[in-house]
This record gives sequence, C-alpha cells and structure tokens, in this order.
Amino acid sequence: MLIAGVCGLVAFAVYGQVAQTRHLDAQVSALSAQNVALTQQIADREREIADAQTVGWLEQEARKFGYIFPGEQLYIIVKPGGAYPSAGGVLVPIPTFRPPASPTVKASPTAKPTGSPSPSPSHSPAATPTPRPTPTPTPH
Repeated sequence: MLIAGVCGLVAFAVYGQVAQTRHLDAQVSALSAQNVALTQQIADREREIADAQTVGWLEQEARKFGYIFPGEQLYIIVKPGGAYPSAGGVLVPIPTFRPPASPTVKASPTAKPTGSPSPSPSHSPAATPTPRPTPTPTPH
C-alpha cells in the first residue's frame, strides 16, 4: 500500500510538471507569434517613415488636403444635378503649395582667409552642388 501511495505521488508530480511544461510551451508559441507580428509592424512603420521623408509623399499629402502648386488650375467636378456654389467656385480660399525660399549663406565676421587656394578641376564653381529647397505646403 505504501509503494502504491508513493507511486501515486510521483505520478501526480510528473503529471503536474508535464501540464506546466505544455502550458509554458503554449505561452512561448503565443509570444513568438506576437513578436513576429510586432517585428512586421515595426518594419511597416519604418517604411512609412522613410516614405514620409520624400518630396513626393509631401506633395501627395498636400494634394489630399487640397493644396495646389502656384500656376495650376483647380477644376471641381460636380455630380449631375448637384448645386453650384453661388460664386461659381469653391466656398473657401484654395490653399497652394509654395516651395520655401532658398537659404542664404552669410559669411562669418570672424572668418579670416588663410591664403589663396589654387583652383583644381574637381573644385570648379560649375562642379559645386547647389542645395535644393524642400517644398512645404502653405495655405494661399
């Protein structure tokens, strides 16, 4: 009877450990799946951030909000039977997209020349790149 009792306790302990191991394995599987989903979400957000840093994305977002480039004409298509605004156009001023002014470079008052550099073919004024301004939407 004593041996049967000891065997019963050992079997119960082993069963408890097996059940706990299965539960922990299920948790690991669920957390691994969640980790994969979060990794994919991070990659998607990084791609969105990279896209948001381009001029094309900025123009697309500006157009979604109704901005237009200077000189462009805006045409509004009205559904058949739709009412026209009394002024014959839209009821609000149309926003426009204007690139910012080019940044100006000011010389430092403490800068002192250190001699005359000899011009080299790779540093000719024609080869010097000029900065391009980043366009930002501004309401008209």
